[in-house]
Amino acid sequence: MKKRFLITLGFLVVLSVPLLAVVPVAQAASCNGVETSIDFHCDDYTTDSISSILLYIISFMAVGVGIAVVVGIIFGGITYAASDGEESKAKEGKEIIANSVIGLFLFIFLYAGANFLIPGGAFNLNAKPPAVASSSPSTKTDTDTDADTDASSKTTIPKLKNVSNFRDAGAAGGIKSGILYRSGLLADASKADKEALAKLLDGGLVIDLRTSDNKSKNGKDPKLEGVAHVDIPIVGTTNYTKFVDGKEGEKASAAFGKALKAIANADGPVLIHCTHGKDRTGWLTAMAMYAIGASDSQVMTEYMKSSGQTAGKNVTKDMLNAGLSAVKKKYGTVQKYLTEGLGLTSSDIAALKKKLAA
Repeated sequence: MKKRFLITLGFLVVLSVPLLAVVPVAQAASCNGVETSIDFHCDDYTTDSISSILLYIISFMAVGVGIAVVVGIIFGGITYAASDGEESKAKEGKEIIANSVIGLFLFIFLYAGANFLIPGGAFNLNAKPPAVASSSPSTKTDTDTDADTDASSKTTIPKLKNVSNFRDAGAAGGIKSGILYRSGLLADASKADKEALAKLLDGGLVIDLRTSDNKSKNGKDPKLEGVAHVDIPIVGTTNYTKFVDGKEGEKASAAFGKALKAIANADGPVLIHCTHGKDRTGWLTAMAMYAIGASDSQVMTEYMKSSGQTAGKNVTKDMLNAGLSAVKKKYGTVQKYLTEGLGLTSSDIAALKKKLAA
């Protein structure tokens, strides 16, 4: 009996080694802006952080099940082999082997069921593509031509540890990459984050859409060396009709128009942000895209990238569509909203196209 126990224990120790391969390293990390004590590599995927965490849990369980099945089969085989013709021992060994195999198939069945029932699959983790070198604006001189507004230098999008929902707004198409960035609040940016942003936005502009109440609660923007800063406060809401209708809509429209003009006239790259970087920032980005002729599909694709990226309520297609419906009801078209509602002139729109159009 003692010998059998030592053999089984030895197999458990040997088979437990692969478990270390799926257990994430215990170290401080960030999961889409939320500090975690374990590095789940959330930033490696375009999907939500919950899915990436679940992947680690299921991977852990899968290895555990695999170990249990192998050990069960080995132990059952040992029990059966050591029965020496004793019927009860032989039966016990067979039952252990059978139960181990049944457990394996049950786990496979449950995994397949979850993958089928959950929309998009239980683990629909899409790895983020490697950062693509893209154009960023260069300083214009007296000898520059219109074509020189496209940058000759290459830019790599940095990963920011403490800035949520940060991305290049040009990644979805419509807007050229390396020109317009967006994010949640910058107040919690680490030293490395601030250095990366200062390098990325050198000679450019940060537009903070938060109100004074937001800043009192969440903190002011840090100073980025070589980067200008402007405050254009807009009251945040998930009901985008308030960006269009009533007195609130008039104030918001004037502010969004001012922000679009600031983007058009900025010397370098521009970062726009609010608290979570999804509602005010999302609407402003959508209007910038419409101003340069982006399609509904391109606008919606870029907008929906905020889903699952912040601690706040997720964005939905209905939220953006509700705002666009209010625009069309009041102004007829988005283009009339840009000119009559936001106060953009033909020169402003031309400047936006020159700066942002891909």
